[in-house]
Amino acid sequence: MRSRTPFRQMQFKPSCLNYTERIVLVCCEVYRADRKTNMPAESSPFAFPKLDGSNYTSWKEDMKVVLMDRGCWSFIIEEDKPCPEQATEKEKFEYVWRKQRCYTTIYQGIERKFLPLIRHTRDGKEAWNILKSNFEPTSKARLAVLIDEFFELKFNPEEEN
Repeated sequence: MRSRTPFRQMQFKPSCLNYTERIVLVCCEVYRADRKTNMPAESSPFAFPKLDGSNYTSWKEDMKVVLMDRGCWSFIIEEDKPCPEQATEKEKFEYVWRKQRCYTTIYQGIERKFLPLIRHTRDGKEAWNILKSNFEPTSKARLAVLIDEFFELKFNPEEEN
């Protein structure tokens, strides 16, 4: 029987806990860490900011690395072939799971106001291309936005230094 020592003062190794106790411990630590950092509700689940419309170039490179880490980048560059019919159930499941993970990773990496752009699809490659066509600086629409933003800039002699 464990003593009634407050949780924060307990000195033990996680290996002495059963599975459920470990889950509770991890959840408490995550909750406590989130409370310490005061993260906003719209924070990114990644180590980089969500796509906000102005950071597409850096977001694209960061997201590429995350997708590579999760084994999903091959869906974006179309190197991953569909599962053959003779594949085992486990292989089919893993293929579908990685394909879905590709989409969900992209979905989680963009701000809420841009979610309607990709809501109609469940394919990571299609979502990637939609975001690319809307935010890549080479598209005509993006160039028009950049030109508008440029002409809205005002000269301020105090900002010169």
